Amino acid sequence: MSTVDQAFDSALASLRERYLSGLSNQIAELRKFAVLCEFGEANSDVRAAIGQLAHRLGGTGETLGFPEISTAAASLAQTLECDAPAAGTATAARTLARACEAATGLPLDAKSATEPGPPPIFAEAAEALPPILPHFVAIFADPTLAGLLGDVCANRAHVTSLTACTEGIAFLNNNRADLVILDLDCPGCPTEDVAALHRKARALNIPVVATASQRRSATILHALSEGGIECLLKPIEAALLHKKLFETLERQRLIVIVCDDDPVIREFLKPRFEARGFQVILTKDGEELLDLAIRVRPSIIVLDRIMPGMDGLDVLRSLKSKSETHAIPVIVLTSKTQQQYIAEGMRSGAAAYLAKPFSPDQVVGKCVEVLGLAKPQRL
Repeated sequence: MSTVDQAFDSALASLRERYLSGLSNQIAELRKFAVLCEFGEANSDVRAAIGQLAHRLGGTGETLGFPEISTAAASLAQTLECDAPAAGTATAARTLARACEAATGLPLDAKSATEPGPPPIFAEAAEALPPILPHFVAIFADPTLAGLLGDVCANRAHVTSLTACTEGIAFLNNNRADLVILDLDCPGCPTEDVAALHRKARALNIPVVATASQRRSATILHALSEGGIECLLKPIEAALLHKKLFETLERQRLIVIVCDDDPVIREFLKPRFEARGFQVILTKDGEELLDLAIRVRPSIIVLDRIMPGMDGLDVLRSLKSKSETHAIPVIVLTSKTQQQYIAEGMRSGAAAYLAKPFSPDQVVGKCVEVLGLAKPQRL
């Protein structure tokens, strides 16, 4: 198992644990709602709030390994949409509560006695985006180039230094990189290995910047014939190297905005997108997304169909109505899988629809497909 997969499995286990810890509050809300239904006290605001709860549980249950929660949540959501009699709605709410209890492995009374309350994951605090430094893989044996790279990349990028193309290929098999720096004068870079490294980088959509002296002009021409390699002839000034590296990186950047009111969905998708090389921006608010899309100009947007406040479909239409954001592809996540809802979203400009529950690899894979990128050999 690769380092990336191990990290993701660890994050998933932690997320499942926190998800289960937070279910006690959801169970209590569902049981309270069932009682209100039976007494005719479940007004439209209460029903809307429970509808949002069912939507969240339906989208995350099976995704985290609890399909019974998703099935029961979908049933409750449908009951609410159909405005079913109070008794039927109460029964659907209790069925979902029981599915949640079964997932926790403890009855509600025992669980609430041992758990102080929901963990921080369910607090609706703003999620700040930490600065993400790009990761460069540099293959060279020249100490002068090493010093130059150290100056250019200090506090601007993480650099992994290797001495052969074969080492670079092995590294890319199991680790994320944003750019490869290749010294064609390095003894560990024969022409056939340069071509193999470039094929690997191209398959993973990683740009390559090469450096070389005049005497390696034949190798340079061969490398350029493969397409996609930026080349600098020695001697190289620091300012020129900096400009070339970071301009190349900027052209290649992948940014995804994930907009979902459910913190579990946001946390679930973030590490998998990062493992694929995306910078990830999280938001739970449609209006904030519209502002971010103009300021950040992401490569792609993943958007929840049903959200409180500004509905996902309204957000999609607004994105497509503005010249600044019209071209940004949008993947819509939804628990509404009926054909009319999908058709409505596609007519409004969605690039694709994915039904909840889903796997993170499905979402990342669909984004890679829509963007026309080479599929990763392993996510």
